[in-house]
Amino acid sequence: MGITSKFKLMFAASVFVLLAMTGYYLWNKHNTPFYSPINLHIVRRPHNHGRQNDRIIAESRKVFSKLGSVKLTENIDEIEERESPQEERLIVAASGKGKSEVHNKVSADNIQVSGDSSTEWDMIDSDHIDVALYSCIAKWAQTMSVIYRTVKCPDSRRTISIRNALGNVSAASTADVVIFASGVGSLNKLRELKELRRKKKPHQIWLYTTTESAFQMPFVPRFSTRIDATIFNMSFCYHSKAEIVAPFGAYIRRLEGKTDNGSAQITPKPDIPALAAWASSHCHHTFWNRTEFVMNLTKYLPMDLYGACGGNLIPRNEAGSDILKNYKFYLAFENSCCSFYITEKFWKALAEYESVPIVIGSSKSNYESVAPPNSFVYADDFDSMEDLANYIKKVAEDEALYNTFHEWRRYGKAEVYNERLVSPLFEDKNKCKLLNYLEKNAWRKNHPIQMEIDPFGPDWAGSCTSCGNHDWIKDYGLQSKDFTKRLYSLQMTEV
Repeated sequence: MGITSKFKLMFAASVFVLLAMTGYYLWNKHNTPFYSPINLHIVRRPHNHGRQNDRIIAESRKVFSKLGSVKLTENIDEIEERESPQEERLIVAASGKGKSEVHNKVSADNIQVSGDSSTEWDMIDSDHIDVALYSCIAKWAQTMSVIYRTVKCPDSRRTISIRNALGNVSAASTADVVIFASGVGSLNKLRELKELRRKKKPHQIWLYTTTESAFQMPFVPRFSTRIDATIFNMSFCYHSKAEIVAPFGAYIRRLEGKTDNGSAQITPKPDIPALAAWASSHCHHTFWNRTEFVMNLTKYLPMDLYGACGGNLIPRNEAGSDILKNYKFYLAFENSCCSFYITEKFWKALAEYESVPIVIGSSKSNYESVAPPNSFVYADDFDSMEDLANYIKKVAEDEALYNTFHEWRRYGKAEVYNERLVSPLFEDKNKCKLLNYLEKNAWRKNHPIQMEIDPFGPDWAGSCTSCGNHDWIKDYGLQSKDFTKRLYSLQMTEV
């Protein structure tokens, strides 16, 4: 074959290869489903370290590179951890004409495509928010007809309803919000909880609510790692760090300032021997021996004791309040001493009995942050029980000094709230509080909100140590001293 023939053959082969490459390019261009850039938004929940973030980004880019013809415009607004480190799962929000194809391609890589990263979840466009009650304490379970209802809220175009999903994983897994109204402690319940967590939808909100202290109702023992303790997205309770704060009472300052006559405006106290009163029917204690403490205090201070623990019957109504209004002081001792656990005992003393509460419970700084100024006596301020009693006698005998504890009434009033107002379950206005909060804070960044309270930190279980710094109070502690240690021993429970 001559040189000319070889040249013609090589030229023809080159043209053939060029035409084939052009044809493949044109076929690929017109058959690829991605005609616009795909915006990818990677979402992980908080508490990641920097190196973990870098690893997540690297792994996600590696996965996305498999999409080939997709023109990627990465929009990584924030990198957060969604599951425990053992569960390498990402949520990706994709936009563009090829969103469905992105979903198909990345689904095999255990990546979930959830929608346009520039918009809210599709669910937020619904006219109804579905709430499932998954766990509930026994006394609340008796009022189900009040709990399970649909409410139309005045400040929203949406309705919100709570339905029965008690212990039912399948029923709870489809809800927009799941409410836990009791602790989850048994092994079987933990197994159910893990199953529910496995089925949790990306947009689903887990809410914890309680009227009890962290000692009486811890959130839940963590499974095996610290990140597993943070399974709730928000809380609705009395604690000041709850996403929706619902206290047992409040001090409401008057905008207009002092009252017209400038008096403290309390009902005059009768001249009776007893200076203080205590009413309680919960005599069995697990945190500290409150009843024994009160009995010993009677050796130094004249008091009248009511309820099953005191021996004198008293009605639980206005007539009972009228009886307690006769005393200058009232013992507002909590059953456990945990962060911001300041119950109706304290607020009733101020609002209904018009008395000065003597308190043992949360820290003094917690009381001062919510109570009227100079309105209570903090027992742990004294070096002994006798010193406390002597101070109470001194204040009771000095009218001017006693009135200083009511000076705050010139500037405001105390209110006490029924425990039904400390939960989203009962009152319609609290259901609307929940709805309004969700509309303003949830589903806004394509990931669930994150609860501020650390279930095992200093704001919850870690705060339940002892009821005072002085030994004369600490000596009445029962399990309080090893409560945190006992809880931490549960963290290794495998489910």
